[in-house]
Amino acid sequence: GIRGVGFVRGTDSDIAPLPKGQTSDILMHVTDWYPTILGLAGANASDKQLPLDGFDQWEALQRNSRDGPRKVIYHNVVPTGLEIVNRGNATHP
Repeated sequence: GIRGVGFVRGTDSDIAPLPKGQTSDILMHVTDWYPTILGLAGANASDKQLPLDGFDQWEALQRNSRDGPRKVIYHNVVPTGLEIVNRGNATHP
């Protein structure tokens, strides 16, 4: 499988409270940060002219959910059709 490591520092602020020491195993991609931050700012990503590839992950992070809005990440998609698909904890060639 493929595993990436990242971190977000939680705060006690009213804007974006995250409990200290919390970890998350949700499936998240770098493209999810933009709509997540837009949502925290009160903006709506669907108001944009072009659709975004990312998902607002804030609710899943805040609830410490094991299931976020992203269900799949495609890796190494090439014209021959070979792809690696990451569905949660399982990787399928």
